Amino acid sequence: MVAASFVANRVKGVSITPHYCAIQDKDEDYYMQFKLVICGLDSIEARRWINATLVGLVDVDDMDSLKPLIDGGTEGDILDTDDPEHTMWLYHKALHRAKAYDIPGVTYALTQGVIKNIIPAIAATNSVIAASCCNEVFKIASNANPYLTNYMMYSGDDSIYTYTFEHQKKDDCPVCGNLAKTLEVDRSWTLQDLIDQLGERAESWVYSAQRSKSKEPALILSRQVKKPTLRTEKTSLYYQAPPQLEAQTRPNLQKRLVDLVSNGEELAVSDPAFPFTLRFKLSFCR
Repeated sequence: MVAASFVANRVKGVSITPHYCAIQDKDEDYYMQFKLVICGLDSIEARRWINATLVGLVDVDDMDSLKPLIDGGTEGDILDTDDPEHTMWLYHKALHRAKAYDIPGVTYALTQGVIKNIIPAIAATNSVIAASCCNEVFKIASNANPYLTNYMMYSGDDSIYTYTFEHQKKDDCPVCGNLAKTLEVDRSWTLQDLIDQLGERAESWVYSAQRSKSKEPALILSRQVKKPTLRTEKTSLYYQAPPQLEAQTRPNLQKRLVDLVSNGEELAVSDPAFPFTLRFKLSFCR
C-alpha cells in the first residue's frame, strides 16, 4: 500500500489498487481481467505459480485469454532474511571469501543490509530490471517495436553485463509441454520414498532464472513438492485430501512401487504448490 501510494504521487493519472495477500489467493477470473501481467517477484514458488496459471488460462478459440507475462524476478540464494541462522550462514560464507581475497569490511550488519535490500546497489539493479520490464510492456501494448524473444539476463556483480537469448520450449515441460518426464526410481522404493524424493528433486524441473547469482542447492529445496496427490491412469495411489480418501489410500505409502505401478507407466502428481499436474514416466533401476 505504501508503494502504491508512492507511485500514484510520483506518476500523475495512474490508478493502482493494492492487495495485501498471496497471489495464489486470487482465482482465474481475477487474472482474466488483465491484458498482461508484470512480475517483480523474488519468490520462486509464486513466479512459477503465476507462469503456470497464465498458461492454463489460454483458450485457443479466445485471443483475450492470452496474457503476456513479463517476468522481472530475481533468483539466487533462497534465504529467509528474517532467520538469523540463514543470515549467519551467508555471513560466514562471505567472511571466508573476504579473507581469501583480502577484502575488508565484511560484517554481520553489512550482510543483513545486502540480503534485506538495504544496500543502494540492490535498488539500482531493481531499477534497471523495472525499466526493462516497462520497456517490454510498451512494445507489446503499442507494437512500436519487436518485443524481447524471450530472455534477458542482467548482471552487475563486478561490472555491467547483459545477455539476450531465446529460451526454447521443452516437450516435457510440466507447464506447457505434452510429454511426460522420465523419472528413474529405485526398485526397492516405497511410495513414501518416492514422495520424499519428489520433495528433494523438484528443483530440476521447475528451475529458471531471470537474474542469476551463485546459489547453494541445499537452500533451494524448501519451496518444492509439499503435499502431493499421486495417481496413474488405472488407480489412485495416494490422496492428501479429503480425510476419508487420505485414510483409504494411506496403506499404499508403505507398499513398494513395483507392486503398485508398472515399469514405464505414467504417474500424475498434483500439489497445492503447483497450479498444474506434473507427469512422470517411471523407469525402475537396480
